[in-house]
Amino acid sequence: MSSEKHIWKTAAVLSAIMLTGCEIAAPSTDTETVLPQAFESAPAGTAADRGQLARFWTMWHDPLLSSLIEESLRGNYSLKSAEEKLEKARAQLGYRKSDQGASAGVGGQLGGGYGKAENSYIDNLRFPGVSIDDDGRALGVANVGALVSWEADMAGKKKSLTEAAERSLKAAGYEKHAGEILVASSVADNYFRLLGKRSESKLIEKEIANYKDLLRYTEGRFTAGQASAYEVLEVKNKIKSLEAELSTKKSDMLHHARAIAVLMGRTPEGFTDGSIKGELPGKVPAVPAGIMPSDLLTMRPDLLARKSAIDARAAMVKAAKADLYPRFGISFLGSLGHIEIDSDIDHVNGGAGLLSLDLYVPVFTNGRTEANIKIKEAELRTELRDYDNTLINALYEVDDAYSQCSALEKQGKKLKEGERNSAELTKSAEKLFGNDAVTFDRIIRAKDQTYSFRKAIIQNELGRHLSLIYLAKSLGGGWKADSGK
Repeated sequence: MSSEKHIWKTAAVLSAIMLTGCEIAAPSTDTETVLPQAFESAPAGTAADRGQLARFWTMWHDPLLSSLIEESLRGNYSLKSAEEKLEKARAQLGYRKSDQGASAGVGGQLGGGYGKAENSYIDNLRFPGVSIDDDGRALGVANVGALVSWEADMAGKKKSLTEAAERSLKAAGYEKHAGEILVASSVADNYFRLLGKRSESKLIEKEIANYKDLLRYTEGRFTAGQASAYEVLEVKNKIKSLEAELSTKKSDMLHHARAIAVLMGRTPEGFTDGSIKGELPGKVPAVPAGIMPSDLLTMRPDLLARKSAIDARAAMVKAAKADLYPRFGISFLGSLGHIEIDSDIDHVNGGAGLLSLDLYVPVFTNGRTEANIKIKEAELRTELRDYDNTLINALYEVDDAYSQCSALEKQGKKLKEGERNSAELTKSAEKLFGNDAVTFDRIIRAKDQTYSFRKAIIQNELGRHLSLIYLAKSLGGGWKADSGK
């Protein structure tokens, strides 16, 4: 009895030691990049509404654009794939959590046999209750057992692996949100490019009509002997050039319409430029202001994903270092058995139990454990450098987008001033022509100058729309902060 008490006392002491465990220090996860105080080209003003940035496309107050983007966020196959990866990460976390508990198993066995003895040396051998004769005897055996085992997480390996799975789940969630930004911005980009091509097409049609008027006038002067064949051919070539330019606009619009269809998860057939009505809006929403470089750390999901990946790598380093420490475990095996012989002997029942305390000390691993630690530390350093690279590129993208928005806004003001001046020039030419002071071609060429300014304005307005989309994307607009849930 004293030896039994000693065994249980020893087990209790070792269990207490295992539960106490030890803590491995976390590796450094400091990055090298120093954030600037502000963006150089950002406009002054109150901080932008992050709620509006989360659905940046609503800044245009365009129901069609909003419906296209919302459908894309529901139907895009890349986002569906990202959701499956997120489910995988959730399952991996569940596995790691379950691995921290005990495991149990139940097994059983049924058996039978038949025996017959034919040996002259044991003809006269007899056992009480058992007769060995020519008929033989049958034997039946039944056994059932249970095994329960648990390994103490003294060095925190299982805890670290669970932590790594949690961070990986967050990273997968943020990567999905980064995909949402890419899809939303791509739809908006193709949408405004399509509208821009349509506006250019309408303008080219006006230019062609303008030059056809000039052609009729020039042909009339040629018939009257007041113009040369060269002048007639020059106008015809200009018309052909404009018609050739117009012919590609339809193909360009179809290209952008099909791209939107694919982003929505549809087949491109049947979704044409006619599915999207209207022309490029002349009014461009205001540029978001008041965003600081430090805000990007929580606004951009790609940076949040990188940060979660860093934390996951750090946890893997801790898990690798845990292999340097001893491992303890407790196992209990219980068994019940039944034996029955076709004889006068009663059947036999029995039971047994075994409690064991397991200890593994890593004395010699031929350098495998140390090498694995170095691998995990190198992976952590790589992740840190990737984070720095993503961060400086994010800063570049935002400053570049702000710079583009500012430059295009200034350019637009000058182009509109030029358009107003050319419109005045056209009116002046028409007045002079009415007074027989100039020929008709002066009016046509004044209008052509106006059309040139108008074409440049369309390009400018398209650039401003696209730059604003680029800015919203760079600021991390287009997702809601619910990652990893």
